[in-house]
Amino acid sequence: LNRCDGNYTGLQLAGIYNEVDGMLSGGALAAMNQAKFVQGLQMGIFNNARTLSGMQLGIVNFADDADRGVQVGIVNVMPNAKIPVSVIVNIGF
Repeated sequence: LNRCDGNYTGLQLAGIYNEVDGMLSGGALAAMNQAKFVQGLQMGIFNNARTLSGMQLGIVNFADDADRGVQVGIVNVMPNAKIPVSVIVNIGF
């Protein structure tokens, strides 16, 4: 379990859960990853970001806003994208 109350630069590794309450610049690898802003990579079973500028790789990926984001997984959700829900790949631009 990793939790950061502010911004985090680097790599977060955990078996269960990573959370950044600010900007994640780098990567997060755990079963579940959550961050307000992602500039880099989230990799896990479930990935969640408010704003994604990077990549989410997992089974279920969610990003409220992904201006330059890519999601790769079984279920990919970007409510504000042209294609809000997709299977395999979703790209925000």
